[in-house]
Amino acid sequence: MIRTDKYKKGVIALTLKAAELNPLLGTYEAHYINENARFIVQLTNGKLEIDIELARECEENNENILYGKIRKVAFSYRQDEGSYKYSSNIDTAWKKLFTKTGNNKPQ
Repeated sequence: MIRTDKYKKGVIALTLKAAELNPLLGTYEAHYINENARFIVQLTNGKLEIDIELARECEENNENILYGKIRKVAFSYRQDEGSYKYSSNIDTAWKKLFTKTGNNKPQ
């Protein structure tokens, strides 16, 4: 993959619109062109995939992007393994706080 700034405004706008539909999305960090001539967007907690033409279209006319196209971007989200492990560790810690074990029984 090759890092690029091509259609950056469109990519960021699509990422923000997608985050409205999928609250799991982190924030934009960078984007790359992959071997399939699509953008891979690196987020703080995962990745999105965006068609280059959609990014171009969004950059040129942000207001007329169809809901279905934004939905497709929102649900192309893939969480990074490191983020999953981190959030899983947090979940485990919270569960331990609220389980009855030994002398730590809630009153």
